Amino acid sequence: MLPDGFRFRLFTPEDVEAAAHLIHLSALKDQEQRVLTRDILNSRFADGEVNPEKDLWVVEDEGGALAAYGEGIWRGEGRVRVYQTRSFVHPDQRNRGIGRALVANQWRLVEETARRYPGGAIRFRLGTRLLETNLAARAVVEASGMKIARRFIVMNRDLPGKGIPEGQVADAFRIVPWVEQREDEAVWNAYNDAFSEHWGFEKESFEKFRKKVEAGLFDPRFSFILFKGDEVVGASLNDMGEGAIEKQGRNQAWVQIIFVRKEWRRRGLARALLVRTMEKAMEMGHSALGLNVDATNESGAVRVYESVGFYAEAGYLIYYRDFLP
Repeated sequence: MLPDGFRFRLFTPEDVEAAAHLIHLSALKDQEQRVLTRDILNSRFADGEVNPEKDLWVVEDEGGALAAYGEGIWRGEGRVRVYQTRSFVHPDQRNRGIGRALVANQWRLVEETARRYPGGAIRFRLGTRLLETNLAARAVVEASGMKIARRFIVMNRDLPGKGIPEGQVADAFRIVPWVEQREDEAVWNAYNDAFSEHWGFEKESFEKFRKKVEAGLFDPRFSFILFKGDEVVGASLNDMGEGAIEKQGRNQAWVQIIFVRKEWRRRGLARALLVRTMEKAMEMGHSALGLNVDATNESGAVRVYESVGFYAEAGYLIYYRDFLP
């Protein structure tokens, strides 16, 4: 329940500027990176995964000023479906119960959806991601019944003055800029294969993968594909340039996805992809390169990243709450 003087309403295109400003202030307060930008907020109205009449909300005060923004996107197409949410409360409007009301509203939407599928064949859950250091937000979601399911590490690599390590591949392999060889379906197939055993991963449709490219989540101009002969066996899918700087709030490039197919791991190939990515980030004038990694990753990814100079900068916690019929 919202405090007196505030109300929920649906997010509209006219709210984008005010919401982007609110999210920016919230992220600065919480020292959070990878924020929702104007372009991302605008894309929500064309994203087939989001229903603007159900999934995008704002809280406004009596004068019509935005106090909070919240969104939910359904993830998963199998027996587990997660309503993945993000919420941002203006720093001047915190400690009034607005965050609790946002979480309660998102849980209501999960309950409404779950009740349309009786029998329990599909598990529905509410999910969110929070900075480990954001103790106030953690207290809100934990009070709502959400529990920690996984921890991820944000890793950073400073670029100027650090130098770039060596990272060569054997003659049987080659690393090619994605923009020069647009094997999009082959990259998508390799991505699904490489992540098939990873925690929480569900096979992604090519349409969803293609939309990520179109939305600029990663950019072929700054990404690299690893081939063995004509087969795609790995890739580093990256975000660089002005768009990355806006999302990060600093001059940092970002590795959105990096993978090597299981049968070709432990050959220095991921290291080589990272080296090419660092070289490109420096060429683009970035001062740092970042990525996320599962803290319990069993493929040795953290050690690979550390070997080329990445260090842990922050931790994110994944929270879930299951609907129990």
